[in-house]
Amino acid sequence: MKARRRRLPPPLLAAMLCVAAGQAWADAVALINVNQLSPRYRQINAGAIAAARAAGVELVIFNANDVAAAQERAIETYVINGVDAIGVVPIEPGLLVDDIAWAREQGVPVIAIDTPIPDSVAAAYVGADNGQAARDLVAQMLGTATRGASPPATVAVFGSDAGGIGERRRAGLSVALATAAGGVEMLVDSGPVDGLETARARIEALIEAHGEIGAICATDPLALAGAIAAVVDLGVVGDVAVYGWGLSASVVQAIDSGVVAAVVLDDGYRAGAATVETAVKLIDGVPATAVVEVRSTIVNAGNVDAYRRLFD
Repeated sequence: MKARRRRLPPPLLAAMLCVAAGQAWADAVALINVNQLSPRYRQINAGAIAAARAAGVELVIFNANDVAAAQERAIETYVINGVDAIGVVPIEPGLLVDDIAWAREQGVPVIAIDTPIPDSVAAAYVGADNGQAARDLVAQMLGTATRGASPPATVAVFGSDAGGIGERRRAGLSVALATAAGGVEMLVDSGPVDGLETARARIEALIEAHGEIGAICATDPLALAGAIAAVVDLGVVGDVAVYGWGLSASVVQAIDSGVVAAVVLDDGYRAGAATVETAVKLIDGVPATAVVEVRSTIVNAGNVDAYRRLFD
């Protein structure tokens, strides 16, 4: 590793958190995040900070404040100012393709977090292990039999395929349900969802058209909110269990009230740490895994108390 002097311009400094300033560092990693408000994004920052300290590298964190174009400018600025690797949680992945390809040409590897970058221009991708999360969630669904209830005969999977994440989660559910004992049927609605009311109305229509549905599994937070609203509005709490991806303050309340049986919580802390660890390998010329899958956690009534603090 070789020491470098870096000077970041005032506009970037205004939106940047510099970790462990004042120490002597040989290499620097930049983390370009979406915002500093979401608990998940704060967890990614925390994991990255811990990993950077452990590895002895400088970490700078850029807050894009939900502005996709700001991420483009940040990549360019960081490359010009000599960082050695960049991690980014893309707001609009397609918008960053050219910038990431240019960074690679300059010798700066970019690691995508949560959402892959089109055309495989990123040096690596760090994301949730959706296959394992789906298996864990299905195990929760079918595990109701061990608690004196019958597992659902039919599961409705609802959520948009936008960004490809919904598709990967649905594929994982399909495999997990297909290999489960008892022959659970899966119904799918994966069309675009433009708002909560649309999600609620479509889930209500699914439930009313298929009386055999015993569970709804939502593959994104908006779909999950729609499922919660639909089950409550139709008065089928207890008859139709709700599962899905995404923990929030309102989902915690829905778990407390018995509307939601279990949800997947993607581990932002591990994702942030894995990003910095992968960046250090790439900087040192050590072979790094192109796809790093981080195991998620299932949150239900039995362990939800441990996660309330995320929303304080």
